Amino acid sequence: MSDVITETDPEKIWESWSRVSIEDKLRILSREKNVSTDSIIWGYKLFLERNPESQFIINPDNNAGINTLSERLLQCKEFENRLFRLKIKKEVTALESSVESIVKASKSLPELMIWQTCDPEKYWPMLKITQQTVLEYCKRHPVNYDYYVGVKKGYYSIHAAYNRIYKLNEILDSGYQGWFLYMDTDAYICDFEFRLIDYINDKTNFSMIVTPASDDSPYWDTNNGIFFVNFSHPMTSIIIKSWKLYYDSNYTEDDFRKADKWNMILNDQTSLNTILRISSLEKYIYTIGTRDLFNSFKATVIKQVLRPRGNENCFESLEDRINRISKAVEQALLKL
Repeated sequence: MSDVITETDPEKIWESWSRVSIEDKLRILSREKNVSTDSIIWGYKLFLERNPESQFIINPDNNAGINTLSERLLQCKEFENRLFRLKIKKEVTALESSVESIVKASKSLPELMIWQTCDPEKYWPMLKITQQTVLEYCKRHPVNYDYYVGVKKGYYSIHAAYNRIYKLNEILDSGYQGWFLYMDTDAYICDFEFRLIDYINDKTNFSMIVTPASDDSPYWDTNNGIFFVNFSHPMTSIIIKSWKLYYDSNYTEDDFRKADKWNMILNDQTSLNTILRISSLEKYIYTIGTRDLFNSFKATVIKQVLRPRGNENCFESLEDRINRISKAVEQALLKL
């Protein structure tokens, strides 16, 4: 490989690799008759644009051959996600030059719709509790509210998690140009005086307002139990359509029919974060101070009562969780 990469320092090797043409990258692998440590490293750099994750991976004894290595990398979900992001990145790049003029032309008093959803059995009792806070908020502010009970895509109660994706695309198709606030079934409003309309009024330059998963998380690593979408922003169409496309192109109806457990179909949060981590989208995603207001343990406006372990397979019973939410909502409503 010395005729293509001449550096020995790891950082300089990475810089050199990024300048190598795709033809030379393929040549590096194709000329390898047997799998080697070098071919494994460069295979990872070619297909996944990263180094192998461990010494075990780069041991030739753990790899059957160069063809098997290439096939494994080409067929892995990480490579599929990379191709998926590259396609979206092209769309974002093509639209960027016109974003500013479109946003300026669309400025007007914001309209806001709050939306919640759940399956008709398991989480419906929970939604009836948390929506009390939303209804009380809407009495005091010019905000619309709607909810959906059912499963828009799939067959089991856990598939209601994908309702938000298909609802967002329905709204996009309707031509709506306002803001959309999604709240999970276990989310509730705790500050009834906070003016959400004023909050979003100066954020027309952003496609989404999201809450990072932690104080140290990058902008794209979100908790999507609460998020805002600006339908007047041109990048919103790319994000929303791509989110739905991820499921329509990767999973069949039979896949959904077999997926009776959490994450047998990739969860909605991970797929959204896969899209948002496209670096050219960062300037359109607002995160400043959101954890102080929404969807964190210290949130002052909209809280979410998360599962103790943060996943569907936790040990807290649904009844216990509903009781916990009921007490939290009762405390919030006492402020009225």
